[in-house]
Amino acid sequence: MRTTLQMVFGLDSVHGAIYVKGATIFPHQLNAAASFNVPATQEFGRITAKDTKAAGIPWLFAPILGIAVQPGWSRVMETFGEDPYLASQLGAATVRGMQGGESGSGPLSDPQAAAACAKHYIGYSNSENGHDRAPTVIPDRHLLEYFAPPFQAAFEAGAATVMNAYTEINGETMATSHKYLTELLRDEMGFEGMVRQISPAC
Repeated sequence: MRTTLQMVFGLDSVHGAIYVKGATIFPHQLNAAASFNVPATQEFGRITAKDTKAAGIPWLFAPILGIAVQPGWSRVMETFGEDPYLASQLGAATVRGMQGGESGSGPLSDPQAAAACAKHYIGYSNSENGHDRAPTVIPDRHLLEYFAPPFQAAFEAGAATVMNAYTEINGETMATSHKYLTELLRDEMGFEGMVRQISPAC
């Protein structure tokens, strides 16, 4: 029996195709949140996917769906802000734009569409000391009510992939957590796509 392996390349396209020469560069997601403009944010996703796909990259490491609750965290500008509802609406719109091509609902085979990667699952933005990649401690109820909704909305919008957080949460390393990657992500939230595994050493 012959086995065929296929390499899939992805790229951080978090505010436009920032690593593609000649691409349209957008302000960070926090600026999109300040606009409260869902259709414009979907268009942001569409153009980002189009420009990244034009370079032969079919997978975007975006959108970032953390909630900006830690003012000392160095990546606040990459989020859709502190409101779970707004982050959910804009995150889902970004996914639809990225994965839908011109129509907003097309297949990933569309030459202008690319796979979205909802990140960084989950609670990554609430580090204890404000440092990037630092551990988080979040009660489960607070995690479900505050940090889960943007990811749930992205999954319901069809996000093809998700990236786990680099860190540990409540004493568990996210990259190896059965509780968060299986029980919560798969069983409760119903995500059926691919998980991009990131270890704390990355």
